[in-house]
Amino acid sequence: ELAKEVYGEILAIDASHETALYQLARIWFAQGDHFETQSILSNALEQYPNNPWIWRLSAQNSRQIGDFQSSLRAFERLIVLEPEKIEYVQEAVQSALAAGISEKALEYLSVLESKVGHSPEIVQQKVELYLKRNDSKGASKVLKEAVQAHPEVPEYRGLFAQFLDGNNQSKKAEKVLLRAVADFPYNAPLAMEYARILQS
Repeated sequence: ELAKEVYGEILAIDASHETALYQLARIWFAQGDHFETQSILSNALEQYPNNPWIWRLSAQNSRQIGDFQSSLRAFERLIVLEPEKIEYVQEAVQSALAAGISEKALEYLSVLESKVGHSPEIVQQKVELYLKRNDSKGASKVLKEAVQAHPEVPEYRGLFAQFLDGNNQSKKAEKVLLRAVADFPYNAPLAMEYARILQS
């Protein structure tokens, strides 16, 4: 309470005091008054649009009140301000997903991929997004490209086979897995997936 009073007094003298605005917003945030926090942050962002601390708190606060579009906008701004911070791209993906904006989520998954490289987790997230949009062709394309671009990664073959099997293409899944098992004879998950498809 004392800190709140002190920052309030500083702002009474200088309504645009950057540190006082941020600290007061932090206090309100910690106390769970997210609407008061948002009011202070809106004022602070108008005056200090390049302050990443204020944007970060704004993103967190927007999430707390369920405003995922505002959270996404805040992370997008943070990506511009501090492009080296990969966590902002990851947070933008999560905010876009929570807001139901799959195009933005796909866009930031591609940005993430360009920064950290390919990974089965990113490919799987892309596939899930395409499937949520009822775009099995898009999902298939993502998987085919991953398998072709990275034949040394067995997980992509497994994901592609699971996708094919789940879309009533078990013969194609069987072919993918037969080749995968030949290429990766010591990969237990691929062998188990192959055995499962043969039995089904």
